[in-house]
Amino acid sequence: MTVLSSHYADRRELIDEAVMRVGLPADQLGFMPMIGPVSDQWVALVSLSDGEPRGYLPLDGFIK
Repeated sequence: MTVLSSHYADRRELIDEAVMRVGLPADQLGFMPMIGPVSDQWVALVSLSDGEPRGYLPLDGFIK
């Protein structure tokens, strides 16, 4: 989540709110870019302990 938060510093509030909704500490979450038929501007927030998706954010997760 540190990479995502650093890259999207201007969207920090959105990211922090999503992490709070998930209910896990940010250091226990990772993110995975998502591609769909309409948009590639989504990331899944996943639990690092079990790999389960816990939430989503409307951000481009393909960070270079």
